[in-house]
Amino acid sequence: MNAIQKILVIMIFSLLCSLVVIEIYIDRAAPVLSNIENVALYYTENTAATEIMGTLTIGDLDTRTLHGASIQIINNFQYAEDTLAYNASMPTSITVNTQVSGAIILSGVASLSEYQTALRAITYHNSKNPPNISTRTVSFSVSDGTNNSLPVTRDIIIIPSNDAPVLDNTHVLKLDAVREDAGVPSQ
Repeated sequence: MNAIQKILVIMIFSLLCSLVVIEIYIDRAAPVLSNIENVALYYTENTAATEIMGTLTIGDLDTRTLHGASIQIINNFQYAEDTLAYNASMPTSITVNTQVSGAIILSGVASLSEYQTALRAITYHNSKNPPNISTRTVSFSVSDGTNNSLPVTRDIIIIPSNDAPVLDNTHVLKLDAVREDAGVPSQ
């Protein structure tokens, strides 16, 4: 091979190498929760369980699946009255753990849209009458298996209802007899 052929081979080899792109996949972007309701949720005493985040959306720049989510009451949790639950059937690839009071842990590999649907179905219910009216704060976060999203929160303001009075039959009320037309009693 003469010098010109060697130069030609090197040029062709260089050209081919520059056309080959080697892509290395590195999961660097954390998932993002967005489209969060920007006002508090008003929950009235004695009402049914209410969805907390009905408009939430999930995005992730470098993966199409999530591995888990955490939802918890992080402010003013009342053990005897606050309940987080879900009002729909979960996708089969997502497992629900409600063993921790004031929290729900979702796990399993599922699509962004499946987790979005699951998170939108999380509800709050208060079973106490009358309830503690301290504002609750609920936190939502998700994980893509490598990175966790920043948590997003929504406050829940508890509105007590004006319950009707209840007659207490445990006390006997004694009334003295008064004769009609007897006049005004003297003191």
